[in-house]
Amino acid sequence: MSKILWPSWLTAIFGQPTAAFLSYWYFIQERHLITLARLAGKAAPWTANSILGRYKFTNTFRVLDRESQTCVKIANSSNRSAEEAFFRVLLFKIFNLTTTWELLCTKLGKEPLLSNWNPNRYAEILTTAHNGGQKIFSSAYMLWADLREGSLRGPGSKTRMWLNTLDKMLRDNVPESIVAANSYQHAVKILSGYDGIQDFTAQQYATDFSYTGWFQPTDSETFILPGPGSIDGIAKCFGRFFDKEDCSTIIQLMRVSASELSRVATGKEPPTLRSFGVDRPMDLIDYQSAFCETDKYSRIAHPELNCLSWTEARQNQGPLLAKSWRSAPSAEARISELVVDCYRQPIKRIKLI
Repeated sequence: MSKILWPSWLTAIFGQPTAAFLSYWYFIQERHLITLARLAGKAAPWTANSILGRYKFTNTFRVLDRESQTCVKIANSSNRSAEEAFFRVLLFKIFNLTTTWELLCTKLGKEPLLSNWNPNRYAEILTTAHNGGQKIFSSAYMLWADLREGSLRGPGSKTRMWLNTLDKMLRDNVPESIVAANSYQHAVKILSGYDGIQDFTAQQYATDFSYTGWFQPTDSETFILPGPGSIDGIAKCFGRFFDKEDCSTIIQLMRVSASELSRVATGKEPPTLRSFGVDRPMDLIDYQSAFCETDKYSRIAHPELNCLSWTEARQNQGPLLAKSWRSAPSAEARISELVVDCYRQPIKRIKLI
């Protein structure tokens, strides 16, 4: 394979990126092609890549993931109030399983609503099912059980703790506070103030709430927090570790420089959601996630870089999209409005090699 001639501004900051950085842009393209082939009803295999064909990886666009699709449906099916939309989205995301939501719908006789919200009743439904062998929580997020002195104990205590946390958010008027501030930064600060919710998980919850029409954060082009996997992925791409703030800056840099870097790496523009009727490019959280998936991909494709990871690859209707995206400005307009100069400002904190 011939050596990639990365832009001089990039190598001036990072030096020559590793092979994983090429894989980062390859993954973004190929994983989306897999999604398009699957949704078109084509027969597997959907890729000739043995790693992508064998192991599970999230979609290039977060919104196209299976559970995100359920979340979008929930987010856009109740517009009674911001409080109700928040309640339904957070209730789903705490467990992050379509089967858990369907269980509640069946046992309640209707979808979860504020009018039938009762933490004890919901907990009884979920605990009974769990005791019968049904999986209640997804393994996508690490949600803790409260083991502190005086906390709930016994079967279903984790479920009750999280339902009580949601109930406290509603009593604290969290939805109204988030909608009023209308920023990811504020939402993450508020949500991460509750037991068991770290800032990265709070960012996930805020992103899911943004699928509703009630929360359209004004800092969506500038605010991003890296998860543990993306921090490892960035390290593998550039051959050294960066702190969280620098990782956030690097993710922003990928977003504003995506066209140039993608064309250098793959000869193609980054994918968009234009195929689904929305002229929307990848969001910051998609670029963040792609670094996480590159970390997993690199464990097999680039084992020589495994020393740069704290962790050990996890093994016909179009997709649902947030209604508010339909009226979003074009990709070109959104990019042109960025105030950030991608050759200077986003990278000012990163130490030159």
